[in-house]
Amino acid sequence: MIKSLRVLTFLSTLLLLSFFSQRSQPVLAQDNSGGAITDIADARQAVVRIESVGAFVPLGETETVLEASAGTGFIIDPAGIVVTNAHVVNGGEAFNVYLDGEVKPRYATVLGISECSDLAVLDIRGSGYPYLSWADTTPRIGQRVYAIGYPGGRFKTSRGMIEDTYADGDTAWTSVGNVIYHTAKTAPGNSGGPLLDQDGQVVGINFANYTDDEGTASISWEEALPIVDVLAGGSDMDSIGVNGEAFLIKKDELFGIWVVSVESGSPAAKLGVQPADILLDLEQIPAGIDGNFGSYCTVLRSHSPDDIMNMIVYRMNTKELLCGQVNGEPLLKCDSLAASGDAAGQNALGTYDNGIYRPFSDSTVGGFVSILGVAVHPAFGKWQLDLLIDGAKETYLGSGTSAVPTPSDLFVLNTALYPNGKHVLRLRVVRRDSNYDEYFTPFFIQN
Repeated sequence: MIKSLRVLTFLSTLLLLSFFSQRSQPVLAQDNSGGAITDIADARQAVVRIESVGAFVPLGETETVLEASAGTGFIIDPAGIVVTNAHVVNGGEAFNVYLDGEVKPRYATVLGISECSDLAVLDIRGSGYPYLSWADTTPRIGQRVYAIGYPGGRFKTSRGMIEDTYADGDTAWTSVGNVIYHTAKTAPGNSGGPLLDQDGQVVGINFANYTDDEGTASISWEEALPIVDVLAGGSDMDSIGVNGEAFLIKKDELFGIWVVSVESGSPAAKLGVQPADILLDLEQIPAGIDGNFGSYCTVLRSHSPDDIMNMIVYRMNTKELLCGQVNGEPLLKCDSLAASGDAAGQNALGTYDNGIYRPFSDSTVGGFVSILGVAVHPAFGKWQLDLLIDGAKETYLGSGTSAVPTPSDLFVLNTALYPNGKHVLRLRVVRRDSNYDEYFTPFFIQN
């Protein structure tokens, strides 16, 4: 289905109350005898309707539902290789593909997915299928194009013009770098369908429409083709197995990526990510900022598939903040990663397990002391560390603009610079709206 870019205002109350043959150019969709499609009139022979069924936890809910979604795809090889959008099949466990005029489904398997490019490649059984060819010229503004697909489950062709090219396409579910905006009308069910030129060649893949001006966004063939090559070879790309939706509640400066489902056996599944988790941070970069996938996908695209990446997750069902590593350590409650020591002497931590972990409360220190702490928040802005001499006189020690998800060095204190006696360390976790939470650790300096 074509997704619509809408502000999901209903989340505000909820969150505040708790919270798819590797080939560089497809070889040959046939017309009625197995050749490539060469005109618009025959294109529907290579365009398919896709039904996907899977278990999901919808955005803003906590209960799992069995849900069916529908979209469009198109065949790019006589062996039955199909291109569609990732959001058409992401999270699905059963897939039915219908060719033009067929009422009995053909079964398909997913070869690869790129959640960040909203692309997926499937393989339907059999051979000798009609197929579409990719365009071989750069899309241009004013070019006539045709959107073909199954909006509402019924085949439809619409005509329009390209209005913009090379645009960015950050949405709540993906981040596309080379977008074509056009006026050919689309509707839910068009997702994954081809945008064709007058010769019936694929100019782009439709993935989103806009309710304000009824325009449609398509992934340019120039961006899609190399990604499709990788996916058709059986590998995912820019994906850790999360089917998610970014959200933003502006008035409360709350944002993240809601996990709708997790692909079995994926890096996210091995990490321990679950449906209804909220991804807050990946490699100390806030996830879902501005209510889209941009920052999250930038991190994924900056790392190889086997890299270890730190992640912070808020688990809705248990109200826990969890820290772990993609391709590394599994998710654990963040405060369980604290430095070893007298647990009874540690701070009583706040909602997000913020606080100073060392020195321990009421301990006596001298010399150079490493101050360890945690500073995180869904709307994190910065942290600031101060020393309150004799519990009152404020002395600035240090600050940082990156979240600190696990107990880490905040500052090295040279006690010789301060008088003996009882003092207080204060950690402020400042949000982007300039409000903040404070955490205190009283301790003694003995030089």
